[in-house]
Amino acid sequence: MTLVERSSAFLERHLSRRSFLVRGTFAATALAVSPKRYVLEPGTAYEALCGGACGNPNCGCGSTCCQGYSTFCCTVNGGRNFCPEGSVVGGWWAAKDSSFCGNGTRYYLDCNGTCHCETGCGSYYSNGGTFCDPACDGLHCHCEADNCNHWVESCFQFRYGQCNTHVGCTGRIICRMVSCVEPWKLDIGCGSSYMWDSSTAEMNAPCNTRVPAVPCDSTATRCETAGLASPPTGHGYWIATSYGKVIRFGSLAFHGDLAGHTLPSPIVAMQSSPDGGGYFLAAADGAVYHFGDAVFAGSAAGEHLPAPVTAMALTPAGDGYWLVLADGGVHSFGSASFHGSLRGETGTRVVGVDSSPTGGGYWLVTESGSVHAFGDARWHGSPFGLHPAHPVVGIRRSQGGAGYLVLGERGAVWAFGDAVDCGQPLDRLGRYDTVSLETCPKKGYWVVARDGAVYSYGDAFYHGGAN
Repeated sequence: MTLVERSSAFLERHLSRRSFLVRGTFAATALAVSPKRYVLEPGTAYEALCGGACGNPNCGCGSTCCQGYSTFCCTVNGGRNFCPEGSVVGGWWAAKDSSFCGNGTRYYLDCNGTCHCETGCGSYYSNGGTFCDPACDGLHCHCEADNCNHWVESCFQFRYGQCNTHVGCTGRIICRMVSCVEPWKLDIGCGSSYMWDSSTAEMNAPCNTRVPAVPCDSTATRCETAGLASPPTGHGYWIATSYGKVIRFGSLAFHGDLAGHTLPSPIVAMQSSPDGGGYFLAAADGAVYHFGDAVFAGSAAGEHLPAPVTAMALTPAGDGYWLVLADGGVHSFGSASFHGSLRGETGTRVVGVDSSPTGGGYWLVTESGSVHAFGDARWHGSPFGLHPAHPVVGIRRSQGGAGYLVLGERGAVWAFGDAVDCGQPLDRLGRYDTVSLETCPKKGYWVVARDGAVYSYGDAFYHGGAN
C-alpha cells in the first residue's frame, strides 16, 4: 500500500462523496498546501489539512471547517448563487431526495479557480484532474469567514471534470453552487455524466437555484411528449405522451391508447409495427402495451428492475423487441436476441437503442454521447469526443443501415456512417427540449419536442404537430 493510500484510509470514513476518487486527492492537497507537516509529522492527510489547510490552526479535526467540504458560493459572493470572478465550473455531483428540491435531485457545482501560470499543470493526480501549483491560482485557503464553524474556501485541489473541459488546468475549489436544475442547463460547458452522493442532499445554505415550471400551452400533450413513431411507408407519424395518449398525423390510423387510464409508470418510448397497422408503448417499469397488429412478445413489468426503462427497439420483422434500462441493462423478448449490455460499465445513463438492419445486433447510446455496438451492429463513431453541450436523448438507424443518427436534448443531430445530416432544430427550438427522432423511408427524419412540436428535415414530410 502506498503512502497516499495509507494516508487516505482514515479520510474515506469521513467523506462519502469523494469515495474512491478521494484516494490521493486530499493527500495531494496536503502535500501541496502543507508539505512539511504532511511528510515529516505523523498522521494522515486529513489531519494535515485540519492543522494547515483549514487556514486556522485552532480548528480541531471535528470542526465544520475540517469536514472536507467547500463552502457555498452565495456565502462568499454577496448572496449570489454563481461562481465568483476568476473561477470556472469544473464539475458537479448530485444528491437524491433533497427536500430543498421538492424531494427531487439536488446538484452541487464546484467552482475551481483559474490559473495564472502553468507551473504544476500536466501533473495528474489519482482523480484524473490537472491542477496548477497553489501559488498560481492566487487563492488563500481558509475557513469561510475565518470561522471554524464554516466550511472551507479555496482549499481543495479536486475536480470531477464534467464541465468546461477546454480549461485543462485549474486551481483549487473556491466554493460550490447549489441547484435544483441540471448543471448543463446552467452552464453550457457542462456534460451530463453523473456522480452521486445523496448523503449531501440536506446540506443547507441560504441559496438555491430553482427554475419555475414553464407554463405549458399545449393542451394536446400537456408538454409530456414521450416519443414519435412512423412506419416504413412514412405516410405519417404518431406522437405518444408519458400518460399514454396517442395522437395520429398524416394518413395513419388510430389504434387506441391509454388516455384516461391511471398508469403505474410513465410511457417512455413508442415503436411502430413494420406495416404501420399498430404500435407499441413501453413504460419505465418495463410494461409493454400493444395496439392494432403490434405483436406482444412479453414485458418486464413486475420484475422489480434495478433501473427504469429508457428506450425500446423493434426487430425488423416486428416479432420481438429490446427494452433498455438507464443502467445499461438490456431485456430481450420474442425473436430479439441478447447480444450484451452496458450494465455496470458506464457512469452515465443509457438513453437510446436501435436494431441493426438484420436484427442480429443493436446500438446503445448514453447521455454523454457514447455509442456502443453489439452483435452484428457496426460502430461508426459517436458524439462523445465532441463533448456535447447537452445530454444525448436517442439514436436511430440510418435508412441505408450502415450508420445512425444521434439526437441531443436541445435539438443537435449528429450523423455517422452513411447517415445524412439534413438539418437540426438547434436554432429553431422553443422552450421545450427534444425527446425523439424518427427516420423516413428516404433521406430525412422528424424530430419531436416535449411540447409536441415536430420538426421535419430532408424528404420527411411535415404532417403537423401537437404543440
